[in-house]
Amino acid sequence: MRKIILLIFVIIFAACSVEKETVINEIEKQTIPRNYKRYALERFIQGNTYELQNRYDEAVREYSEAVKYDPNAGIYYSLAKSYFRLNRLDMALFNSKKAISLDSLNKDYLYLLGAIFSTNKQIDSAALCYEKIIKLDSTDSGGYFNLAEQLEATKPSESLKLYKKVIDMIGPEWGVLIKIADLNERLGNVKETINTIEDLLDINPSSLELRKMLIQSYIKNDNNEMAFKQIDEAMISYPDDVDLLNYKGDLLLNSDKYKESAELFYQLAESDEVHNQKKIEIGQRFFGLADKDSLNMDYAYNIFSRIKTDSNDWEVPAYLGEILIQKKKDSLAIEYFKQASKLANWNPQLWVRLGGLLFDSGHYSQVVDMMKDVADKFPNDYAINLIYGLSLSQESKPGEADKYLYNAVKINPNDLMALSAYGFNLNQLKKNDDAIIYLEKALIIAPNDVQTMGVLAMIYENRKQFPISDSLYQKALSLDAENILILNNYAYSLSNRGIKLEESLEMSRKTVEKEPENSSYLDTLGWIYYKIGNFKEAEFYIKKAIEKDKNNATLLDHLGDVYFMKGEKKKAMEYWENAFELDPALENLKIKIDKGEL
Repeated sequence: MRKIILLIFVIIFAACSVEKETVINEIEKQTIPRNYKRYALERFIQGNTYELQNRYDEAVREYSEAVKYDPNAGIYYSLAKSYFRLNRLDMALFNSKKAISLDSLNKDYLYLLGAIFSTNKQIDSAALCYEKIIKLDSTDSGGYFNLAEQLEATKPSESLKLYKKVIDMIGPEWGVLIKIADLNERLGNVKETINTIEDLLDINPSSLELRKMLIQSYIKNDNNEMAFKQIDEAMISYPDDVDLLNYKGDLLLNSDKYKESAELFYQLAESDEVHNQKKIEIGQRFFGLADKDSLNMDYAYNIFSRIKTDSNDWEVPAYLGEILIQKKKDSLAIEYFKQASKLANWNPQLWVRLGGLLFDSGHYSQVVDMMKDVADKFPNDYAINLIYGLSLSQESKPGEADKYLYNAVKINPNDLMALSAYGFNLNQLKKNDDAIIYLEKALIIAPNDVQTMGVLAMIYENRKQFPISDSLYQKALSLDAENILILNNYAYSLSNRGIKLEESLEMSRKTVEKEPENSSYLDTLGWIYYKIGNFKEAEFYIKKAIEKDKNNATLLDHLGDVYFMKGEKKKAMEYWENAFELDPALENLKIKIDKGEL
């Protein structure tokens, strides 16, 4: 066997040889036999032996020695191949070009050079090599195939034609058909893709991957009937395949068959084979379709509830919270947004959502405790500054609120809510000149905003600019006749001045009918009865107000006045004194105590 191999290499070597004089230095002449070609042949054979053993470094050494004494195309080609195997592309290219310079018609040499160029990302040069091969032999299917590969990225249509030519030459071949299917898909040739994949399935009908490609092609071609058929056939053998479940779920969802789709996607949501981001995307789709069918909100909730979250999946509790808000279950939503905020404390929108929920639920102290660090972390976030400032204001901390509400106005100077909130807070700080500026700016932006009118009316009332305050109250009521806050404040303003008492009494009764437990509204009604002279009704309502708010100095002062008018001066003095202890700054209270009378 060894002799046969040796004979083959002698023939190859002889065929590749090119007669050429070789200049060898004197030392080499002394150590190398006179028959230099025989010596080169021995080195070549040894190099080829190493090459067959995948010992390419040693093969390079032997080939390099051989080519010094017989620089023929075959040795350069073998040397180039070994360098190519070692990924020494520079040396592979050099020796490959040497081989072709000596024998430009050898297709094997051109194939190697094309491969080297292709590996080195020199696509145009590689394409030229394969074009030369085709010119040399128009029946060489490999040349067409390799040229088509080079053109896939830059000239896909031309590449497709070449692959089809290969099929014409050699018949339906798996690797070529796969290329054709991929290119057709890239080019949007859906029908051609379907035809090619069907040919591939004829070759390998058990291939699940091919069937999936065919399903995707049917879906792209809006042939849902065939897509469903292929999915159902595939699911007989692969009932739990996540791709098949996903294809069918998508088709059902796009056909508005939400319930059937959701049942399939529940399986995917519980599967460990599906990445959480994909599961989240499925939940998002149902969430986004809630306006088409409200049950989709339930399906979204069920999908998100099935996702096993880890430390990075803040979106899951965030969506669960959002869904619960839509279902008006704010207390549960708050708990989910707390989880989401902990998982993604870098996301200001989560803090805004959580803070807004807590604020709307009246949990102002929780917002204050939570948002202090958040507000410092996101100093330029409008919503965070506003929510934190409003919560501080509601907690009777207008001094602390001032900074954050001012920031909100500075960030968004034309926002109605920011301007109104800051104006109200300035009023609490008794900076009414500044408050009026901001509130009037708010009314320029929103001339019919009843809430802003109400705050501005109170400020003008306190400044005893009653024509302006009355005008604002009346305009507000013309826009919203049932606004109980405006009704109460206007009624109280009129009763304090002792005017339009019957009108104010009617307004006040409306407020108590709507909110019978509100201490301020009860006190206003009692105070109007006091002004009318109905002290029995006045006592009844003001006492009810005190039951709701025992430490309110104004209420105690009012009840003291009622008792005084009823002739119960001792009781009156007790209430005045208690009121004074609670609020020594209450107007005229000390005078009443000192004089013992109104």
